[in-house]
Parts: sequence; structure tokens; C-alpha cells
Amino acid sequence: MEDKRSINTKYSIVLQTSKAIFIENGVINKPDNVFKGLQNYYYTYSDKTNHTLISALFSSGSGKIYVKIVNSDDTLTQYPSSTDYDLRSNTIYLGEGLSIKKDLMDKLCKSTLCKILITIDGTHSWSLDKNINYQLSVSSKDKKLYQNKPFRGWIEKNEMQYFTIFLDDPIKSISVSLTNLDGDADLLMSYGKDNYPNFNTADWASTNIQSEFIELDLDSSYYKEKKINSMSGWYTIGVYGISNTTYTIDVSTHPYRVKNLNDYSPSACKRDIGGDKDNSSQYCNFRFSDFYINSDDKTSTYDFVISTQYLYGSGIIYAKLADLGDFKNYDYFDALPKANSYEFSSINKQRNQLYISSNYIITNNLI
Repeated sequence: MEDKRSINTKYSIVLQTSKAIFIENGVINKPDNVFKGLQNYYYTYSDKTNHTLISALFSSGSGKIYVKIVNSDDTLTQYPSSTDYDLRSNTIYLGEGLSIKKDLMDKLCKSTLCKILITIDGTHSWSLDKNINYQLSVSSKDKKLYQNKPFRGWIEKNEMQYFTIFLDDPIKSISVSLTNLDGDADLLMSYGKDNYPNFNTADWASTNIQSEFIELDLDSSYYKEKKINSMSGWYTIGVYGISNTTYTIDVSTHPYRVKNLNDYSPSACKRDIGGDKDNSSQYCNFRFSDFYINSDDKTSTYDFVISTQYLYGSGIIYAKLADLGDFKNYDYFDALPKANSYEFSSINKQRNQLYISSNYIITNNLI
């Protein structure tokens, strides 16, 4: 008779405690792990006037996020579960971000400072004998953008940053560019002030390997489907770090998408190749005005170098000088430099660089 006690059995045993871990608001990518079928518990605090983003990025399996919102002094409420929660995520391998909007905070929390209870539930491990690794982030900060004023920032891998911007009438087009100076980041955008986008909910998204672009006009399908007759209003923009990245983000509502440049802060653009050189779709238009040339002091001069880097194809740089004036002075296509109207050009030179001497500007009374 066979002795079944001699058969080896492989198993794992896990001891879990229900003690919750405090995670400071603003912590990005806190590493942790959980076994399949078990839960980790966290809590944090946030002012009820803020929105709060909670995200978990899973790297060796998948899981769900459950959230409850209570008063800051609450010590009795049970942590959220699959049957008792205020918000929950879907199960996706890359993880998900939950946006807790201000109106929900106001509804569920009566105190000025709110307590947020978080449960990470391990649902699937890629290996039977390994736990599920993830990185947890909690943030209650967004930044305000202004049209035609580029913002330069830095983002960590797997971090999400949010921006809000209000665009007033009259608007004929919206151009949003995310220029990755190093690394890689993706661009998400939604219509509305508290409509914080993620990869599942964004109204618009750009997820290229290099720089990102979202370009809209009133004929765009979103406005037609929603029967929106004006592009004005609040927009919420998300930047997601695929890797650690330095970036510049810019929002332009100029009819010919003229964008302001900051010194040493590149801005990306994409345009059609070939075709009519008098067509505005052929040109990326930029305006740089943060400099001053002193015509009375010839020793105090600045030279200018305009450089381009083409990801594919090639192009020509055209430039002209103009009075500072109001930004609306450039609303007319004829006022912009182009193939048949320019003062400086990279034709017959290095096509990716244009040099302008301030001595030349002063000598020819171009200021």
C-alpha cells in the first residue's frame, strides 16, 4: 500500500495584519507588494477643497484600488472592500489612477480636512509563488496653465501631473504640445475643470514615443458629438511620465497656432510635408520676445541662434523682426514669416540652424 505521506507538496502561507499604513499626501511611487487574494491598507489626509489623485502601478500582477472618504477624526469606519467603497478602480495590468473630485469630497466629508481610506486588493499574480509588486502615489496638487505661456517641468517615471487652464472666447483652435526634452511622457486632456483624465477616461490623448500633440478646432468630433458650440471653458491636462522626463508644455489658441518660446526651452511642432508653401498648414509658427537690444550701447549685444531638430523629414527656418505689440498683431497669416516673406532664412545654410547677429540688427536699424 502506497504511503501518501511521502508525496511532496509545495505551498505558501501568509500572515496578514489589518494595521493601516499612513502615506503622506504628495508621496510619489511608494513601493510595496501584496499577495493574491490579500489586501494592504493605507490612509492619508487632504483638504476638501483639493482634488486628490490616487494611483497604483502594478509590475508583477494586477490589483484593484478601493477608496472611502470620511471626516479627519473618524476612527471607526472600516476600510473599503469590494462590497463597501465610495470609489473603485478597474483591474488592469498597468494600474490605474482614481481622481477624487472636490464635489465628492464635499458630499462625503463634513470637516475641512478629510481622511481618505485606501485598500489595495491583490487580484492576479503572474507567478504562483510570488507577490504582486506595485507603486502607490497620492497627490492633491494641480497647476494652473496660461495660454501662450509655456511651462517647463520635470516628472518622475509613473507619476501623473495635472494642469488646469481656462480658455475664453473667441477661440477658433486649440493646440497643446508636450515637448519631451529627455525621456518620454504622454499627454492626456479632458473638457471641464474637475474632469481629471486618465488613460481610460481622457477626452483626448497623445501617446507617441517622442513629443506629444493635441490639436483641435470646433469641427473636431468631440464638440460635434457633445453638441458644444463654443470651445471656451475649462480644460484639465494630464502629463504621465513613461520615464523620468524634463518637458515643456504649451497651450496656444492662436488661429495660426503661433506659440511663445522661452529661452532654452524647446517647443515641439508637427506639420504637413510638401504642398503649397503659402498654406498655413505648412508652417510651425513661434514668437520669441523675451529679449532687449540696447541700440545706444553697442557693446551690450546679444546674438541669437534658432535651432531645430527634425524627427523625420526636413524643413527651412524663416524669421522676421517685429514690434512687440499685442499678441493679436499676428492673427493674420500675411504678417508671419514664410517662404515669400522673411528677413532671415536658413536656405543655403545649415537647414537646422539660423544665426542672427544683434550687430546686424542695430546697424540696419531693425529695432
